[in-house]
Amino acid sequence: MKKISSILKYKILPLLLVAFMYGCEEVIEIDLNSADPQIVSEGTITLDSIANIRLTYTSDYFNPEGAEFITDAEITLSDNRGGLDTLKHVGGGYYRGKNIIGQENTEYHLKIIKDAKIYECTTSLGEKPDIHSIEVDTLDFGFNFDDEISMEVKINIIKGHHKGSPFLLNFDYSDINLGDDYNLISELSAKNDTLQFRVIIDELIEDDNLYISIHTIDEPIYDFFSMLNDALNANTMSSATPYNPTSNISNGMLGYFSATARSDYKVKIKTGEYYKK
Repeated sequence: MKKISSILKYKILPLLLVAFMYGCEEVIEIDLNSADPQIVSEGTITLDSIANIRLTYTSDYFNPEGAEFITDAEITLSDNRGGLDTLKHVGGGYYRGKNIIGQENTEYHLKIIKDAKIYECTTSLGEKPDIHSIEVDTLDFGFNFDDEISMEVKINIIKGHHKGSPFLLNFDYSDINLGDDYNLISELSAKNDTLQFRVIIDELIEDDNLYISIHTIDEPIYDFFSMLNDALNANTMSSATPYNPTSNISNGMLGYFSATARSDYKVKIKTGEYYKK
């Protein structure tokens, strides 16, 4: 299952136009140019923790080798409380802060200098999410096997003090892949004083544990992962042009830097409401 810190696999996709002409025997040679590499950022500062960021170059679509690490960037982080930090390279393209610790209701400004080019972004860390209740309903599709069941999980998040912050949710259950989407929820799905997220999960077993992680994120990060969902779910045969999600970092950098507060929950699989604050 993907986590917010998982490595994004960016590849530059060339735009190919292939014409099929019935009965044509002429061989047409197409020169496929390799794309110039771009910098990809995958970074977070989380509540009560230091900042971490990884920088790599995109790999060419026709190059089977892995992405190249960036080890010589200059990275600084500041906040609206007067804090200042320098992120040092610790190996494998990873940079780590030391002085600034993630705090609720704080704005962070990231600055990256690489080859005399400056990349910047601002991200806000909201308040730690609270769950009001979790409800589970068994779904009978008529073809479940053995003790495996399908369930609809309803997660109700208290929205009051989050001031409109959207959320990203992760689910983990045993070794089962619970889907390729980044699960997102916003004020648009508000219900009374809570935000409700619904997901159908197959192959659960009564009395086993379901692990839920909820991340408070800001709007640019919500938009980034929404676009990433679209890209992951796009039908490549019908999608005209592959694209990368719009980064919250300036000057053409790919990826993201996100401030996030996270809450983790472990609940036992039971039919009916089984968690209430």
